[in-house]
Amino acid sequence: MSTLNVDELMREIEAAAAQAGAEPQFPQLAMQQLLPALREYHAVEPRPPLIGRTRYERLWVRINQLLRRIAAHAVEPAVAQQNESNAAVLDALEQLLRADAGLRAVVTAQRSARVTTPQEERNAH
Repeated sequence: MSTLNVDELMREIEAAAAQAGAEPQFPQLAMQQLLPALREYHAVEPRPPLIGRTRYERLWVRINQLLRRIAAHAVEPAVAQQNESNAAVLDALEQLLRADAGLRAVVTAQRSARVTTPQEERNAH
């Protein structure tokens, strides 16, 4: 049964991490690129504009306006709740991305503090 030398294993891992270079892209980075679009489109419009160019379309606009007035008491509270939910999810995503960036900075700082050059390793022995 062989024993495991933790110090040697740690040096190998740190050397491999130093040679690996930058981390590959993660979904968090792609999410950061999507945040501006999410901020723009997180609100749902309860009454999108109705456009009627021809007589027939203007007739349907009037009918839709009447139906909207009838259904407004049911639709608008649901839309308001959806907008609140969307805003809460967006806030949570932004907080997670900020926390992830902070954690990555701490991990990177700790890794750079622990990594030694090959010359320093030879001098230590």
